[in-house]
Amino acid sequence: PGGPREEPLERVSARAAAAKRAIGRRAAAQLTSGMSVALDVGSTTLAVAHALVDRAERGELDGLVVVTNGLTIALALEPAVPRITVVLTGGTLRPLQHSLVDPGASESFAGLHVDLAILGCNGIDEEGRITNLNLAEAQVKRAMLAASAARLVVADSAKLGARHLGRIGVAGPTTTVVTA
Repeated sequence: PGGPREEPLERVSARAAAAKRAIGRRAAAQLTSGMSVALDVGSTTLAVAHALVDRAERGELDGLVVVTNGLTIALALEPAVPRITVVLTGGTLRPLQHSLVDPGASESFAGLHVDLAILGCNGIDEEGRITNLNLAEAQVKRAMLAASAARLVVADSAKLGARHLGRIGVAGPTTTVVTA
């Protein structure tokens, strides 16, 4: 009852894997050395993390700072240290997504200003509303947006036209949506 259920990250990562890899490469291509980035949790943002590591290992990125509340994201970025500095938020563990949420995660973003927030989501509706299934994660995503100068939303085509309970924000002039 009550709509779609959240699934474990590992199961969701296998779904539309080729599209997520393509989205990850396109999103990672928009970053330059020296940027600071908030990188959200999720299967598509995990593809972004892998693409960032590939770019760093090819010598295309250096001095990147990535702040994340995703344990899986942090571990995926680890091979690129020290070219990429990985900052993990504090917070309370959510096992399904291996994410850190409140209490603790939003406060980690309160004192930060990043160049770009790269967010995943469960839906982007026709009016540009960006939503998520889980309220605790939506709250942290809003904190990431508040701490960023620009936003990049990564979403496979299955997310387009969908709307869920947790409102993240509305796509605006400083928002780029990368999809496949």
